[in-house]
Amino acid sequence: MAWKSLKSLLNKSLQTAGIEEQINAQRVLDTADKLLKQRWGEEMGGMMIFKSFASGTLQAVSTSPGAMQTLKAERIDFMNAINYQLGKRVVYKINIRLQGY
Repeated sequence: MAWKSLKSLLNKSLQTAGIEEQINAQRVLDTADKLLKQRWGEEMGGMMIFKSFASGTLQAVSTSPGAMQTLKAERIDFMNAINYQLGKRVVYKINIRLQGY
């Protein structure tokens, strides 16, 4: 029997179980939250909540109009940072809306 890497076994298991998309989506959400708090700090980073990720689109909700505008201005750089951290291009778009709208 040939030895296989743990990573390849894990990826195959996730595919077989049918949960690969959910795991990848959670990785994107966790990475986005971590990177934003590193860039902006805990207080301002807490004004942005990443809700979901599907089909290359990251959905975010802001509790602050200023935080929303700042992320919109930094959108491309932020997407590139997430993709770099994940090691592949998975985020193609970020949708941001104000909470309650």
